[in-house]
Amino acid sequence: MTRIFKLILPIVLLVIILISIYWIFEYNRKEKAFRESSDMTIRENTEQKEGQFLSRIDNGEGNVQIEVTYATPKILSSIVTAETYEKINFEKNYVFMISINTHSVNLDQFDFVKLVFLRTESGEEFPALASADTFSGESHHKLGVVEFSKKIQNESIFSKNDKSFELIIKSVSGVKERNYKFPLPLPEV
Repeated sequence: MTRIFKLILPIVLLVIILISIYWIFEYNRKEKAFRESSDMTIRENTEQKEGQFLSRIDNGEGNVQIEVTYATPKILSSIVTAETYEKINFEKNYVFMISINTHSVNLDQFDFVKLVFLRTESGEEFPALASADTFSGESHHKLGVVEFSKKIQNESIFSKNDKSFELIIKSVSGVKERNYKFPLPLPEV
């Protein structure tokens, strides 16, 4: 009996050690995934050779997930129709593409162009201009383009000291305000 015990004990200990190592790695992986997804998950892609853009995505509060992308002409030319692309004024306006997804909320109830604002560091808010591309798609998946004037009365909407700004989406699915912060300066068009 002792001989069998001496043979089995190392095997049992090895199995316990392997299971413990697995649990530690699995816990660390899950904790890392949680940390990366808490608050606002930010994906910055500022050095793309094919065209620069900045993208922000939230965690899906109110069962609606919204992704906002600062869109350069190169990015939009591959996504929107030629007719829509021709209507967009990249020289005079900052252009953003907004993707909205849900599995439980009817998105048709929201007029997204009226809910999107640009907020400067000084707190000034500017509404989105009439969109060249209305928010199209199914009632659970919408994609649209919004524009904001770069200048008002020939003055930049940003002060020379501004280091960032926020794109704000108000009152979607019970969430009073969603904030997507972008650094300045934005990539040139």
